[in-house]
Amino acid sequence: MSHLYRCCIDKAAVSRMINTRVEAPRGTHSCSGCLFCFNDFPFLLLQVRTCGPRYDSLLRGKQPKERRRMLWRPYSKQPSFASAQLFRMDCNNIGAQSNSYLLPYPKTKMIDNETIYTNTGLEIGHASMQGYRKTMEDNHIIETFDSLADHTLVAVLDGHAGSGASMHISCRLLQVIEETSHWKLYCTLDDADKGNEKGLDAVSQALIQGYIDIDEELRLSDFMDSSGSTAVCAVITPTHIICANVGDSRCVIGIDPAVAVTMSEDHKPSLPDEEKRVKAAGGFVKFDRINGELAMSRALGDFQYKNKALPVSEQIITCIPDIAIHKRSSLDKLVVLACDGIWDVMSNSESISYLMEIIPKIPSSDNSSSNSSNSVGNNSEESALGLAESLIKLALNMGSTDNLSAIVVKLQSKLTRPRSRSNSLTIEKSVDEASEATEPSSSKKRKV
Repeated sequence: MSHLYRCCIDKAAVSRMINTRVEAPRGTHSCSGCLFCFNDFPFLLLQVRTCGPRYDSLLRGKQPKERRRMLWRPYSKQPSFASAQLFRMDCNNIGAQSNSYLLPYPKTKMIDNETIYTNTGLEIGHASMQGYRKTMEDNHIIETFDSLADHTLVAVLDGHAGSGASMHISCRLLQVIEETSHWKLYCTLDDADKGNEKGLDAVSQALIQGYIDIDEELRLSDFMDSSGSTAVCAVITPTHIICANVGDSRCVIGIDPAVAVTMSEDHKPSLPDEEKRVKAAGGFVKFDRINGELAMSRALGDFQYKNKALPVSEQIITCIPDIAIHKRSSLDKLVVLACDGIWDVMSNSESISYLMEIIPKIPSSDNSSSNSSNSVGNNSEESALGLAESLIKLALNMGSTDNLSAIVVKLQSKLTRPRSRSNSLTIEKSVDEASEATEPSSSKKRKV
């Protein structure tokens, strides 16, 4: 019987185990040995065939009680993290814990939390947490367009193999979109045309061209590392919500009473159209990963998978986003953008149902959430920041081991804040972050 596990095992230990012949003792079934496949992605894939007690002793070592923390689960359970279980194994035989991509305990401090109020009545909350990962690679965008003050851009950027790509995108995406000819055309249209097919097509083309341009900008950057990033963004206009997405982060709209409208699709290599493009470009799909490594078929960055000789739309990993358009109505309540650390443990409908249920303010022992809510007055609704924090904490409690980032936009907020005369955004940092303003920040400094 064969099993496929995701294991935190260093390459040196795997190499030693490959060179060690493991045979089943007499009286048991014959064994053809053990097959190991390891690549440079966050968890090594270890495929083993049952080899009897000798194999068990090889893994456990002479002192089975001295084990280190280790994440594993059958491949059939992928990609959900909800059923993950933690075990400890002998450090001498399997490799030191420092080689793992997971921490023994999660870092639960909230990072770069903020509540933002726009002059169009939106209340936007962002929260993020490093979780079990050793590094924080997520970034985000919450900004109004300089050319159109009643248009807001929100985005969640989930980096991998480093934070260079997501950091650069968070600083430049809005400006790159505004520099496209399609956006400049859109700005010249009157209000009636902005809401019809002509205007919506202009915004869609501006987002597509913006993703292509920012990807090229990343390629030409001298400081760029080998990282990549997902990018899900939403342009919120007075009449519509236009979403662009590459990767496996998601955008979901919550409609009263608790209906989830999906605005994005995960770009997984096993999807027929994605797999066809990958194979045509010379790649392959193994274990639902590009070349057995990358778990998504579209991303910004990741230039080791991109061939300059091929058109952008025909790359193994393409940067061209899918576009979804939603016409706003009085029933629209929330817009949720989050990284895959959230969606690994809950569905779109589950997240919307949960958030709709807790919008009426519930007393909480969390000082950060309660204080940030009380700072805007005695209101009957939970703040957008409180909703984002609650969603992240729920995902962590459900077993997510990834970085966690979420943006929640309340389209019909009852919380009010005096608007700044000098800027269309009013920003309120969470109490925890304000109290640590003098300390070095673990996240980027965002200019609004």
